[in-house]
Amino acid sequence: MSQTVLIVEDEYITRDILTTWLEEAGYNTCSAANGLEALLEAREKSPDLVVADIMMPQMDGYELCKMMRQLSSTPFMFLTGFGSENHKRQGFRMGANEFLVKPVDMDVFLQRVSELLSKSYPSSPPTIEPFRRTSPEEAE
Repeated sequence: MSQTVLIVEDEYITRDILTTWLEEAGYNTCSAANGLEALLEAREKSPDLVVADIMMPQMDGYELCKMMRQLSSTPFMFLTGFGSENHKRQGFRMGANEFLVKPVDMDVFLQRVSELLSKSYPSSPPTIEPFRRTSPEEAE
């Protein structure tokens, strides 16, 4: 059974890139454009991991993380453009398990996803190797 990652990101292009990376690596995905949508999506889909930006309309990532912690122990990763130590401390205070700063390398992102899921669900070994894009010449 494939694990599901909820992507919470208000920028469509970033959300689409993360969805592509995760699905090509074998994960199921669902997504939301803000924290309020994410709470509804999490209630409906029960994701195995939440990956969220901080700055979003209606409900920011900090508030989402805090509310998710009140509702479940689902692993939570911030993926944001805010990289100061204050932002990181605030993210971990809210209950985040991981904090990555954009732009992020695809292999690093997928490795952190795999690590969080394997720590949270030890009976499910990591199901992926880091995905590497190949040029058309290498594929032949």
